[in-house]
Amino acid sequence: MLIAVCDDEKEILEKIKEYLLCAMQNYPIGKHEIHLFWNMEDFIYQIEQNEPYRIVFLDIKMGEYNGIQIAEKLKEKQPTSLIIFITSYHQYVYDVFRAHPFDFIRKPLCQKDIQYTFCNALKQCDDSPVLEYSFNGRVYCIYLRDIYYITSRKREILVRHKFGESRFYEKLTKIEEILNKKSYNFLRISQSVIINIRYMEELGFQMVKLGIDGKVEEFNISRKYQQQVRTTYLNYMTDKMKGLE
Repeated sequence: MLIAVCDDEKEILEKIKEYLLCAMQNYPIGKHEIHLFWNMEDFIYQIEQNEPYRIVFLDIKMGEYNGIQIAEKLKEKQPTSLIIFITSYHQYVYDVFRAHPFDFIRKPLCQKDIQYTFCNALKQCDDSPVLEYSFNGRVYCIYLRDIYYITSRKREILVRHKFGESRFYEKLTKIEEILNKKSYNFLRISQSVIINIRYMEELGFQMVKLGIDGKVEEFNISRKYQQQVRTTYLNYMTDKMKGLE
């Protein structure tokens, strides 16, 4: 997970990093990196390069730059990013909401507030997992809930999602392992296709239909996976019905 902290005061940057590292000791999140930016131009460059920051602490005012506008730009590039504004300017409190921030923190900084907000952001990341993939040396993220299906052909992975298609190279078996660690909604129906059960509209013994962008697409279920598909879908629907009780 990549975390960015942007502020034009280097002392504040180091202090926030210290607080975050301390919080991580009680909330293990696996591999992570904290990138510090005291120059907004450097951060803008990383946005343009599609650096996939999941959590961003962003000062609202950094010299001539407006942090709210930068946040809007970031959201266009990386809609999965959680933005936490840092500000000592109370007049901006209401303006920040057009950038859809996760939260905001007022200066002077309070360690308890930063760590509390950070842990909430980590929990949000857990509740809204993403599929991360690399292509042409860059890393990208897609919310699992937005994925319709995934196909593979000669190691080229195609992810069909709400915003179009994404392609990269990886083994489908590895993608399946990653998905199964993060969600129970993905189901392999053949050697080359994984579907998201939440978009299933009809299930036969040899085929399944998914609702995709107002249309219905049909996929064949390989004989090897037919019984597993039916069992998994039955368990999924049983759990779903229990949630409605």
